Amino acid sequence: MKTIVICDSSDYVSYQRFENSILSALDFYQIWYQTIDISYTLLEPNDLSNTNLLIIAQEATGKKLTPDDWKIIFKQVSSGMGLLIFDGMVASYGSLISQFTNIDGFDIKKADTVLFEESWISGLSAEKTINTNIPVLVNIPLSPDKNWTVFLKDAHLNPVGIWKFFGKGRITIIGISQGIWNKNCLGHTKGFDGIFWRSIVWTAKKPFIFKGIPPFIACRVNDATGNGKSQQDPAEMFRYVSVLNEIGFIPHIGLCIYDIKENTIYKIRDYFYQSKAEFSAHSFNRDSSERDPSIYLGSDGREFQIDEIRNHFEEVNHTFGRYNIKHAQTINAHRSQIGLNSLYFLRENHCFFSMNLLKPGKIFSDVRGLTWEPKPYGIQNFCVDYLDDNQNIFNVVSHPGEITNKGADIDFLPISSGYSVDSIAKKGIFQVKRGLENLTSGCLMFHENRLANFSIGDFETIISIIANELRDIPHIFKSYDFIANYMKNRQESKIANIQYKNSHIFLVLTGKSKMGQFLFCFLENGGNITQSFLEIPQFEKSLELTYKIQQG
Repeated sequence: MKTIVICDSSDYVSYQRFENSILSALDFYQIWYQTIDISYTLLEPNDLSNTNLLIIAQEATGKKLTPDDWKIIFKQVSSGMGLLIFDGMVASYGSLISQFTNIDGFDIKKADTVLFEESWISGLSAEKTINTNIPVLVNIPLSPDKNWTVFLKDAHLNPVGIWKFFGKGRITIIGISQGIWNKNCLGHTKGFDGIFWRSIVWTAKKPFIFKGIPPFIACRVNDATGNGKSQQDPAEMFRYVSVLNEIGFIPHIGLCIYDIKENTIYKIRDYFYQSKAEFSAHSFNRDSSERDPSIYLGSDGREFQIDEIRNHFEEVNHTFGRYNIKHAQTINAHRSQIGLNSLYFLRENHCFFSMNLLKPGKIFSDVRGLTWEPKPYGIQNFCVDYLDDNQNIFNVVSHPGEITNKGADIDFLPISSGYSVDSIAKKGIFQVKRGLENLTSGCLMFHENRLANFSIGDFETIISIIANELRDIPHIFKSYDFIANYMKNRQESKIANIQYKNSHIFLVLTGKSKMGQFLFCFLENGGNITQSFLEIPQFEKSLELTYKIQQG
């Protein structure tokens, strides 16, 4: 029940691109795969036995396979194995595959737009069109037979992504260069990741199993004082939390701790004890005229001295003691400002997670702050990685938007009035779906003061529109603490082996997990793909599991 990936490490430049784009994605998805390196290994028929999917995605590698290799491959496809070719040089394969595909050849063109046709593959995509920063090579099939289905097109409506049945299996060809994964062109997390992993699932023989991040959805609120309006009835303070709760959100509220009025503390306490929100110390105050609002690192990038930072944490602890609530395990720091000197105190205060866009000790105006390349793809606003080199704090961020030396544009709420509720809701839907399609979880993010531009009725309408859009998409509302904890535990365990026999899946995991996890399980019946989740209990070192699978 394995996935095989063919590569050629002797082509160093091409292999490095392939490793940084395709293999890094497969590793992040936790798809159990093996590589066959044709630079020193011949392809044997036994190599593809019990294989659910074969991926050829290092550019021009397919042309290095012999006619006998292709016969072996297509014999297995005919028996049910899936074949996914993702290559901007499919044209170089020539007649090697034409007898099997019934495609006369491919024209190589340049494109800066890719259109997604309505299909299962594009079903999670936040947008149906992506535009690259620079043109990318695409391969257009010449005279494909009517059995091919088009799911990707260029701006001229030429097919660049196609699939068909071949015997009991499927062939999928994405004729787009690996250059699309380069940040200068498009990069990961910008709209093509969902197409990639769902092409894998679509093409593979079922059941198909991998340990992806479940479709969690969180909500993050920065600069919170209770409401975006300066004057407000205490009974109305934090009312937006109830609006979010109505559809299932459990928001993480980053508090400006000295701006919380005494007569609203009971609201914080009520939401906390009903598990309807979690709270962290975001800053001292919103107004920076009296003192530096930053708790963990000076707003000018200055590290606070040990005595200073100790005093700051004493202030935070005193405040949360006065609120009579526990501080969240995830820290939501003002402008992502966390100092190196604060890391020890964060852990001492049971803050093991963060939602930072910057490495410790950096601020946005420091150009070095924009050079961080965290896992999985080296992108700061889609991060599932340790925040610091000593692995004190685990960082989880899933925010579409732009990061510059002026800050981060990641709000779904606009900074001023004059926008329609439909356009605002559309941006919120985009935020959530982009995270879900990237398998990094969805997150609705806004600064509380932007609520001042709308009535609570408008906000209710916006959230209602978002809820309606999510209705047909698998999703699980969870707190930020839960999601961060889940992702850390997931990263510490891997699939070591999967076998499928007599309607049973036999799974071996290694590593450890202090909380239960889930496997994605995809089945197919009559061309309809269904998804379910298989539970993994807590474990240490290794775990063997057996699941009975009912195929239609």
